[in-house]
Amino acid sequence: MKQFTKNITKTYYDQNYFNVGAKASINLGDHGENLLIILSNGQTIPSIINRTININNRYVRFYGGIEWHQFITNNYKPKSKIVFEISNRNTIKIIPNV
Repeated sequence: MKQFTKNITKTYYDQNYFNVGAKASINLGDHGENLLIILSNGQTIPSIINRTININNRYVRFYGGIEWHQFITNNYKPKSKIVFEISNRNTIKIIPNV
């Protein structure tokens, strides 16, 4: 399992999507495959890997809907860091804040 850290930008804080970044994208599946996001509180959010929205680089973006947005706004502040690990090509697990 590989861990990654990203900043919660204002955009990520205000929206219901997240770009995992270049290094994390290498470890995730193909466009259109299912993606399971496991939040640090144990809740799971089903999503889809999107590699076409970032057309220049094909880095992964996922949409988590209202559940993702609520999780982010309840647990993070803008400019804070989120740590996640990629368990397999189709699973991201959010590591609890310490």
